Amino acid sequence: MTTPKTLVTAAVMAILAFGLGGVAAQQVGDDAALFIDAVAAAGDGDGAYTLGAVALEVQEVGGLLTGIALEAPLDESGVAAAAGALAIATGYGEGIRQPLVQFLTDQAPTLAGEGPVMLQVEAFAMSVDVEAGDTPVARLGLERLAYPSDAFGAPAASIGPDDAAVAVRVFSDFECPFCRRYALEVQPMVEESVLAGADVRFEFHHLPLTSIHANAQPAAEAAQCVEQAAGVDAFWAFHDRLFETQDAWAGAADADAQFRRALAGVLEGQPEAVQAAEACIDDRATRDTVEASISRARELSVSGTPTVFVGPYRMTNFGDAEAYLRLIRLTEAQAMQP
Repeated sequence: MTTPKTLVTAAVMAILAFGLGGVAAQQVGDDAALFIDAVAAAGDGDGAYTLGAVALEVQEVGGLLTGIALEAPLDESGVAAAAGALAIATGYGEGIRQPLVQFLTDQAPTLAGEGPVMLQVEAFAMSVDVEAGDTPVARLGLERLAYPSDAFGAPAASIGPDDAAVAVRVFSDFECPFCRRYALEVQPMVEESVLAGADVRFEFHHLPLTSIHANAQPAAEAAQCVEQAAGVDAFWAFHDRLFETQDAWAGAADADAQFRRALAGVLEGQPEAVQAAEACIDDRATRDTVEASISRARELSVSGTPTVFVGPYRMTNFGDAEAYLRLIRLTEAQAMQP
């Protein structure tokens, strides 16, 4: 897919802090009727809506909001109405409304005549097509960015059925303190609240940030060696051990020795598996596997950890169980489309 230009602001990033709580259930992936009520749109009874002088098209599948389209004059009232609707549809609310006002006021008019321009607003794609005039008119479209399943490649390990309808994928770095919090606090919540009773699989993908975490790639390679030597259950046990002991080995000169002690504890009573894992570490036999995962992350424009996807969609508020369920519903609804 073509990667759109990125529109990110300090205000947007501020509201995407780790552990962001639930946002109002009026955004893409929620009931379309809730969104219509939230923006106070006036309907004509035939599916067309207006927000003052702004024309609004609501896109939905099975009653779920999948995107919106707007045609707005770029005057003060049109900009305010369009920015407000976009802010609600993204779920970012007031954190993004003013940056959108500034964009539509200052930058959008300069795009007149350039045809549709695609912008990335965090997890969303926004198209902008501006018609010049005394008062320029902008045609805006908003939907979630979606990535094909084969773009993610094979996971390092997974929990749940291989043929699950939806995959939750985390790109993670064993030396990252935020990934530690995700693994020890958020992932158990996901397993209990999201995976239980749903046709969902959880996947771990490596993304060691080697420029800032010197021991992250060796840790990833060691974890992959444990999986190869003793299977997926051993991987998850080693995964937990690495995050639990992160303070001891992160940045340490003897990290490799600590990885070996950790795998000996995880594989206690399995001398052949220990020997195989240690030989794998010595040979860096899993380096290509880890580096392939890094390459896939870059192709997905993933540069930070943890980064979480639900189905084809990138998450922002991954500490909120409802956010997972919202994207699961959206993935399942889109899959039902012919």
